[in-house]
Amino acid sequence: GSGGGGGKNNKKKNKKMEPPPKRRPAVSAETLRLVDAMKEDGVVRLESVLQPNVASSLREAVLTELEFMRDDIRQDPSLSVPYFYVPAEIHFSSTRGYILLPFRDREEDDSSGSDGAAPIVAATQQLLGRGSPLGDLFGELGGGPDVAELYDFCTLRTEAGTNRQLIHSDTPFQDPAGLYCAFVALQDVTVPMGGTLFFPGTHVQTDERRQFDVGGTSAEEMLANSSPRCVHMKAGDAAVFDMRILHAGLPNLENGGSQRILMAVTFRNPAATQDLGHRPNLRP
Repeated sequence: GSGGGGGKNNKKKNKKMEPPPKRRPAVSAETLRLVDAMKEDGVVRLESVLQPNVASSLREAVLTELEFMRDDIRQDPSLSVPYFYVPAEIHFSSTRGYILLPFRDREEDDSSGSDGAAPIVAATQQLLGRGSPLGDLFGELGGGPDVAELYDFCTLRTEAGTNRQLIHSDTPFQDPAGLYCAFVALQDVTVPMGGTLFFPGTHVQTDERRQFDVGGTSAEEMLANSSPRCVHMKAGDAAVFDMRILHAGLPNLENGGSQRILMAVTFRNPAATQDLGHRPNLRP
């Protein structure tokens, strides 16, 4: 009896062991609170996702990179679309536009004070590293920390004299949401420099959102009865939003305004399979 039993046990022991399923890191209560707020309003504000000195160093690096990029396209205008998303003549004539960032700094620079890393690298590590508030939030919104896909990595520039944008959404409605973006202030954004106006709750198909989408007097009536939220930020703060939400950049005033640089980082949820209506802003 004992011999037969032993043989069966040996068979079981020789079976190939399956590796344990990979565990997702524990999600903090604060991240879950922010996810719930995003579901409810479509926009949340996070304070100090970048240390002020890191934000300042990144701003200076972006402005230095901007001059290099402009020198490049003066020599070769075909580089303008990969650099700025638009042809050279539009970039040079516009007071509002994208600056698509490289994924590493053009020159090594220890001025950021973050473990000796150069400004773009240092800021990216602080913004999106594991355990960072913004990185963890993007991970949850994008379907998981190893699933969410980087979609935009750029800055938004406005100069004094830039007009207000029309109210719009960046991507059409689908469920689940396809794109989530963070605007990160690289300097204090004063009222004359223009913040961003958001219409909470318009990221989903409510009666109000449908009324706006009809257009004309229906949209005007909806906007007149809405309660938009204006987001002005200190250096290092972020506004994170579901890109289906209605929003508009406010004017950067001719008198009292000044150059405003926001970093824009967007992640895609691959579970959203319909057209996003928004091409990625990533430097080749």
